[in-house]
Amino acid sequence: MEYRPVNIENHFEKIDDRTIKISDLPLEFQGSIMTLDFDDVGTYNGPFVVKCFLASEFLIYFNDFEHHVNPWDGFSHLLFHEQSDSRLNEISFEYRYPDDKADLHRATIELKSIEGLLRSIVMTIPEDNVDYALDIAHKTFIGILDSICLRKRIPIQIQRIEVLTNTGRMQRSYMPMPYAPVELDVGDIITVNLIPQVLRPCLTLYREAINSCNPYYRLLCLYRISERLREIQTENVKKLKRDPSFKRPSIVIPDNDFTKTFFKKYIGKSLNNFLDNYVKNEYRNNISHFALGKGSFDANRNMKLPPADNMINSSVAATNAVLIDTINVAIKEEINIMKNYHLA
Repeated sequence: MEYRPVNIENHFEKIDDRTIKISDLPLEFQGSIMTLDFDDVGTYNGPFVVKCFLASEFLIYFNDFEHHVNPWDGFSHLLFHEQSDSRLNEISFEYRYPDDKADLHRATIELKSIEGLLRSIVMTIPEDNVDYALDIAHKTFIGILDSICLRKRIPIQIQRIEVLTNTGRMQRSYMPMPYAPVELDVGDIITVNLIPQVLRPCLTLYREAINSCNPYYRLLCLYRISERLREIQTENVKKLKRDPSFKRPSIVIPDNDFTKTFFKKYIGKSLNNFLDNYVKNEYRNNISHFALGKGSFDANRNMKLPPADNMINSSVAATNAVLIDTINVAIKEEINIMKNYHLA
């Protein structure tokens, strides 16, 4: 099996042609979007079958008295019986890839339901390159879901994507990594009394970021925390400027398997350097703004950060993983400073 990034192979075990077991995944990888290959990519041959499993964060409010829901099988708020409308059983369409000058190809789409709820969308693509097939499918899925959302006004998300052969053998899985359970202790409960009031909104936004599966929203929450932290840090420095014992610890991008894979040039540099020279220009501004004059579009008026691009989603998720770690350290450091110097 090939994994991305390649430094964590020992945390995955291939069980069969459809299953990978994940164990002892380092915390910095949990919650990140990863691509897992079951075999050597060089052996992959088309046509490819790409299966998009649906999801909705509102599943937690779903009163399941008629439908037996297993979230791993996919979930949506769309009623669909595969025998109800023959036109929906298999839909074909023509496409050109990577641009309008390419040869014309035909792909097919099937909708899959379980007990009357649409659970997944399956696309068969006559491509020989697995990355091309995944890109075509992902963009098609996004377009379909965008249209459904506009027409039906219901939430509909992608839980994960699987790439299979036409015989059903798994070749690639594209999904967020799960979080592992952790032990709860008394300090987790009583620490609330030690949090200065000025920092509590930062904790609220930090939990909001951790709770979200959306990499774009995560990044915006984390960036907002960094903005407020700088203001609080400046205020505290002014209060302590005459105290010779005060020295603020330096918060830097850590040196670990994750940063070695994605952010080697920033290892050892300050969190603020990472935010100002990378996060702000590459992601924050383009996510926050959506106007032609704001630089959010390219020369052909295409979005610079389209949610349909799985590679961009993965890079945003990787950036979030670094911010989740370093901003966690920054908040805790400021709590300690305010406690030790009686600034609360």
